[in-house]
Amino acid sequence: AQSRRLGNQSFGDLTPPAAIRRAGAQRQMSVPSRRSNESFRNMQLVAEVEGPPERNSAPAPNESQRQYVKRWLSSASPSDMEKVFNALASKRPDEYRDMAQLMTGQQGQSAPISRSSTSSMIGRPSELIGKVPILQFSSPKYFCMEGEPVVKVVVIRVGSMERPTRVAYRTEDKTARAGHNYVHSQGEIVWDIGDIDKEIEIPLIDDSEWAGVLEFRIVLDKDGVDNGIVSESLGETWVQRIDDDVFPSNDFETLRTVRPHEMAEEVRKIDTMRLIMEFARTTFTDKTVRRGTIRMFLIGILKNTFFVLHLAVSAYMVDAVLSPGHNADKDDRISRLFVIVVLTLLPTAVLHYLDYTQFAKGVVGITRLRVASGVMNSFLYMEDSARQSMETGDLVDAMTLDSDLLVKQGYLSLVAIVQLLGRIVMCFGFQMVAPLQSGSISQLLNIRFVPLVAFPFLLLAVMWARSKRTADVLRERQNYHTELVKAVHSVVDNFRLIADFNRRQWVMDMHTNNIANFSKQDKALSEVLCNNTYVMSWLTSAVVAAYVLLNGVDVIRGDMKVGMFLTCLGVCKTLGGLWTKIYMLMLQCIALSTSIERTVGIINQQGDVKTRRELHEHSYVASKKFEQAEKSKHHPTGDESLLDYLPIQVSKMGITFNGHLEVKFGFEGLTIQQGTLISLVGLAGQGRSTLLRMIGGAILPIRLDETNSTFLVPSHLRVLHVPHRTMFINGSLYENLTFGVVKGTQDGDLERVKRICRRCHLTGPLFENLTDAPDSPQMMWTETLSSTEKHMVSIARALIANPEVLCIHKPTLQLGALDSQTIINLLRAFVDERGVELDPEKLRLRRPRTCIITSVRHESAEKADQVYKVQGRREPESVQQVGSRRPSVQLLDISQLRDEDFGDARE
Repeated sequence: AQSRRLGNQSFGDLTPPAAIRRAGAQRQMSVPSRRSNESFRNMQLVAEVEGPPERNSAPAPNESQRQYVKRWLSSASPSDMEKVFNALASKRPDEYRDMAQLMTGQQGQSAPISRSSTSSMIGRPSELIGKVPILQFSSPKYFCMEGEPVVKVVVIRVGSMERPTRVAYRTEDKTARAGHNYVHSQGEIVWDIGDIDKEIEIPLIDDSEWAGVLEFRIVLDKDGVDNGIVSESLGETWVQRIDDDVFPSNDFETLRTVRPHEMAEEVRKIDTMRLIMEFARTTFTDKTVRRGTIRMFLIGILKNTFFVLHLAVSAYMVDAVLSPGHNADKDDRISRLFVIVVLTLLPTAVLHYLDYTQFAKGVVGITRLRVASGVMNSFLYMEDSARQSMETGDLVDAMTLDSDLLVKQGYLSLVAIVQLLGRIVMCFGFQMVAPLQSGSISQLLNIRFVPLVAFPFLLLAVMWARSKRTADVLRERQNYHTELVKAVHSVVDNFRLIADFNRRQWVMDMHTNNIANFSKQDKALSEVLCNNTYVMSWLTSAVVAAYVLLNGVDVIRGDMKVGMFLTCLGVCKTLGGLWTKIYMLMLQCIALSTSIERTVGIINQQGDVKTRRELHEHSYVASKKFEQAEKSKHHPTGDESLLDYLPIQVSKMGITFNGHLEVKFGFEGLTIQQGTLISLVGLAGQGRSTLLRMIGGAILPIRLDETNSTFLVPSHLRVLHVPHRTMFINGSLYENLTFGVVKGTQDGDLERVKRICRRCHLTGPLFENLTDAPDSPQMMWTETLSSTEKHMVSIARALIANPEVLCIHKPTLQLGALDSQTIINLLRAFVDERGVELDPEKLRLRRPRTCIITSVRHESAEKADQVYKVQGRREPESVQQVGSRRPSVQLLDISQLRDEDFGDARE
């Protein structure tokens, strides 16, 4: 239609926006700025221009103009074409008939076109509307309960259903291993004509022990597809098993139901050594850890064997080689001495090699990963009340310090104790066998074993007497350490407040006091550990003195050889050292009381994964019902997808905190269609931000009515929640801007990122010189960027991530009039163009984009497709639709909105 109006001028090389701008310049048309980047709205604008030219003055369109129209139709969605053709049919019927004739070569119709007839009207030529469907999973992540035999995963086909489609799939290991946690699966999914979704089942393998985070991946093979395109963002999905076992074992199953604020006290009631022993037992059940641990035990046996061999060789060297009274000639004794030296050096080389290679077996790394990933996963999926009550220092210590200590001073200490006990047994055996080798049974009878047998009993008595005092002092020191870390985190997070209010000296005084308290408790711990060490030293010295007194007399009397006496004396000292090591290792385990209590408390906190799974299943069931209803109403053609018609619905839902209902939305029928810009307004404190957080997945709702409650956010849509406060990760500026980009997509292309930044008025040197190089500078961006820049970065990051649903809190609050207009236009373009700064030729491959914002300005509401006034905490609770701006619906007067509806002055 625009081409007819422009006469013979060719626009074949111009994109639709450019062609419209040139047409507007020639005819001096006034084109609203927010429409300048909207292809289908530009086409509609042509239809709405008053005073069409005379029919006789408009020559027939040439071929380049035909190609211009065809290119627009090839990238337009059926819903966009419907709006344009409806506008043409109602306001410019002559142009409408010519458009139909241009595209089909037949006489056009004058009646408005429906969604189901749009494609048939233009004949659905393959060069205009693509028929290749997009294949994707219905959700980026699935949850399955432990004990379930299979996990069911849904793969959907978006687009044409006129031909059969097939695609290959396979499973890949992550933390879950095929054959141990699930059954490796691969195969082919086939859609017949008219099929939308297909379900595949992956068999699971159950176990009764806590296993931490178990995930595996399912991938659609991009090379193994027939009549389809694998989605870039949802071509793979992750399956996570919800482990209902208790860490470290189910012996502590009472921890399942403990409230967050009571967890620390309940864990403290459990004996520390019992927790450590159960942790070691469940760790040993891992196949790789068990194999590496058995190797450690075998190396320990070899070390003990070499140790006994060394004792025997030492006794032989004294009595048979170095003794002056030996009858052998000197050359023979020198040869024997050379053999003894070789036998002394060879074991050292063997043990060095074995100890060095055992690090590659992964016992430490796997166990540390198991604990640390369990802590992080628990935090990520923890209930909000538990997460908000957790100190940052506790999480950092549990992730970095405790996970390492539990492996090295917990599990490996117990392994070392077993190895030391083996050496003690072999030492006893040597003392019994050595006298027999010399042919003197009397020497065996004369060796006094009573002091040696007394070692373990004395050790246990000392442990019992010192363990409580040691554990109490350790716990007190850890408490002061936690307070110190907490204070440091507070200073770092609130430095600007401290500096602005000139409270630096107050911080120094507080820090000095915390250091003094920690040092005092650390001194007390050092004194206790010193006493513990010398207790065993005194015990060893007493046993050695008793041995010398009892057996030295036998040497003087001639009943025991000097070599045997010295060897057994060395064994006695060695035994004292071994028991001392065991004692210190057991003290190390007791010293882990704070670490094991903190780790157990965090991992066993109640999570929200079960709630997420229930909401996912609820949304899936609601989606299927809606899909069946739409099929019976619309009978869509192969060029349409019912998935694009699935709405976002909220009805009779509530929010809980600490088990108590805090916010409830008892209204019915909040329905948001895909492909719209929605503005939420309302008085402060009425729940508009809470409603947005609910839709964005930041908080999980509960159903107030099991029968009539509805919470439908289609699971195949990627939802991004953008809070009002801008946050940054530790990384470069580019890494922060592309933080939400899905791996494997082109959304993070550097040039696209720069273009979006420029459209957000981010044009300073940092942004103009933006680079994706790995060595890009990393700064404290909260201090480097201005308030406006930080807010713009938050908006740009969301647009770069390119989700299907974007939920933004107050996008224009901190901005001036010009920047506010820019942001609203960008969000409008995000909806209308199905993304920002993306290839227009691939528009048909993209799903509709939906943007929901909370508004603080009238301009935001004016440019929205729908405006809802939220009254979530008043009676009657409601979400009132105030205004709607759609191409086919007259905009209601939104002047009835008051300033109070956009929040009070505090905002």
